[in-house]
Amino acid sequence: EAVGTPITAARLEVKLPRIGLYQSWVASMDEGWTRWIFDQNGIPYTRLVDDEIRKGNLSDRFDVIILPDNSAAAITKGSIGRGEGNEGGPPVPPEFKDGLGEKGTAALHTFAETGGTIVTLNRASTVYATKDSTQVKNIVEGVTNRDFYIPGSILEVKVDTSHPIGFGAPTTIPIFFEQSPAFDVRGDARSIANYASDNPLRSGWILGGKYLVGNSALAEEPIGRGRVILFGFRPQYRAQSEVTYKLFFNSLF
Repeated sequence: EAVGTPITAARLEVKLPRIGLYQSWVASMDEGWTRWIFDQNGIPYTRLVDDEIRKGNLSDRFDVIILPDNSAAAITKGSIGRGEGNEGGPPVPPEFKDGLGEKGTAALHTFAETGGTIVTLNRASTVYATKDSTQVKNIVEGVTNRDFYIPGSILEVKVDTSHPIGFGAPTTIPIFFEQSPAFDVRGDARSIANYASDNPLRSGWILGGKYLVGNSALAEEPIGRGRVILFGFRPQYRAQSEVTYKLFFNSLF
């Protein structure tokens, strides 16, 4: 909100970030929702496809790059998990297949190392939060549906409002969790929102809440001079979850 008089309190200077929004060739509704809320709120952005990211030099054009919700395989390999996805149809042109690949993921890493911010939404966070990560791990990776299953429920998380991403948020907020990751945060990484109990259910159904308690729903992992911000939920779910817009918009700064 704009103010008409000088601010004398403690403050941080922010500038309108140059936003790149990744568009996978494996279709993502989440990417469409993100464009819609940006358009509705007058937030400028540039859509990025695989080949543009693979070319590198991303810091020349962007301050923050968003990876909308999609599986890690869809983002890095262009795979939907069912073969090529066009059995019996014409071959897919090479420019529309294979995902980011090693060259694209390396370009994103360089972007972060040189001061850029990568924001990953929901399943896209598993590109970085793997079992081999030393700082942020997805603690429900490999856990079967018989032990942990939340197919679409509203959960409560506790927010660290002293972190810039948590500025202005209530101390507890509801989030929409749909087969999402949850993070074990270590080292220099920092949790911004976490599950304070093994029964954070506000509405819906939950199995295996014990896997969530004490773990993070939103984390920041430093990479060189930049960072990756990992959302374990979709903060702009169907353009309806307005209470978590603040966390998403703050992350862009």
